[in-house]
Amino acid sequence: MQTTNKMRLITIGFLIILSILAIPMMSCSSKKTTDNGIHENLFPGDSYTFAGYQWLVLAVENGRALLLAERCIKEYNYHYTSTLIPTTYEESVIRAELYRFYNYTLNEAERARIATVTQKNLNNQNYGTNGGKDTSDPVFLLSLEEVVKYFGDSGNLGKPNIPEIIDQFDSKRQARHHSNNNFTNWWLRSPGNDNRFAAYVHSTGGIVVFGQLVNRTMGLRPALWIKL
Repeated sequence: MQTTNKMRLITIGFLIILSILAIPMMSCSSKKTTDNGIHENLFPGDSYTFAGYQWLVLAVENGRALLLAERCIKEYNYHYTSTLIPTTYEESVIRAELYRFYNYTLNEAERARIATVTQKNLNNQNYGTNGGKDTSDPVFLLSLEEVVKYFGDSGNLGKPNIPEIIDQFDSKRQARHHSNNNFTNWWLRSPGNDNRFAAYVHSTGGIVVFGQLVNRTMGLRPALWIKL
């Protein structure tokens, strides 16, 4: 009888040890693992450090994450400042500036993690202004549709004669200046009332669908997809 009890105790102890060892194994298997072996547990709304900047995670899908700079990285004009020239995002100088950011601010390893994706440049839904050709870039500005998609939709995009969307999501859309703690306006890639204007997010968080003149200077807030 004593031998039987000892065997039972040994068996129970062995099973307890096995269950303890299994816990970290289960925990490890629940992490997102990508093809390059990097483990990331990112979720929309997270803050993520990449290339020396803080980024807001907007989406995580198919082994990639969509990041938006938490602060505007600088102030820049959408198009030429000397004269007011109608433009689309494809032809804008702000798009060229984003390429300079990609080529000269990021190093080779950081650039290797960024996926080049195609951005739809739709016409302005409230005013019908031509959005131009679709673009394929590694770093880009958000569109009106993407701001609504990722920050909240009150149903006002696409309604005529609504120059600015002010709703319960304003505070989520606010961004601070690159060099101080003040909120600032930041450009979107979508056209405004006509092609002399581009849409933007106001410092108070409202989406200005009517837009601002393209030769004005406002916050540059890049977005990009990184491979996890």
